Amino acid sequence: MNPVRYLPFFSYHHALMVLNILAIILWSVLLAGCSSSNGLRNVYLLSLSYKPKSTTPLADPLQVNPSIGDTFSSALSRSNSTIRQINISHMSICVGLISEAWICGSNAQDLVNDIKGDPQSDPFNLIWAADKFQNESIFYPLYFVAIIFTSISTILLATFPGWHEEEDSETGSDREIKPFPSRPVSNAALALSSLASVLSFVSVFWQHIASACALTLFESLTYGTVQVHVGAAAMICGWFGFGIVCITSLGLVIMILSIRVLSMLTD
Repeated sequence: MNPVRYLPFFSYHHALMVLNILAIILWSVLLAGCSSSNGLRNVYLLSLSYKPKSTTPLADPLQVNPSIGDTFSSALSRSNSTIRQINISHMSICVGLISEAWICGSNAQDLVNDIKGDPQSDPFNLIWAADKFQNESIFYPLYFVAIIFTSISTILLATFPGWHEEEDSETGSDREIKPFPSRPVSNAALALSSLASVLSFVSVFWQHIASACALTLFESLTYGTVQVHVGAAAMICGWFGFGIVCITSLGLVIMILSIRVLSMLTD
């Protein structure tokens, strides 16, 4: 079977459907981040980790009480932290231990119970801070709405007529034709795709700002004893998904306007 022979039947709306499916996959991976200890633990919004015990605390002339940094640094040097890294996603948290093992879950209390025993295993209560950040700074339900709208838009695109053969009444020979899609269906797909792009922009922009602000606050309020990173994979999934849906919306606008112009020329 030669797949190349099916390329002529791959229509414009099929390309838009592929883009929609790709956006749904990216958002799904983003929301599933840190849900397991495999590759998904690398899809995170924020990563927290203790710096080496010899870390010099941050010092600045604006600090009214500069000795507080030494307090954090000495507390870290006396601790026996078993945590190597904490990755925070929208709905889950992954804790990487010194033993190279990873513990992931959506309930921070379960994670604390797994490592609890020595109070110095998490001297600055980073798991608690991660849970506060996740519950009070992150808002992700709009992603689910955007996924639903994009899915419905994809289903509507699937109803568009494709190429088919029809006998020419004048010559009697077969010819390939493609009827115009329904205007109400096209407008509905455009409206849903546009709403999905707006909702995804709000979500990813909120995600970006919250993560960037948390990075500065975590590092400042721990006086350089905690290292913070913003997850690149999560940002890529969020922004690329938004960009792809914008391309789909633009493609629908171009298609609707082109059909309108052709209809006016044939009338």
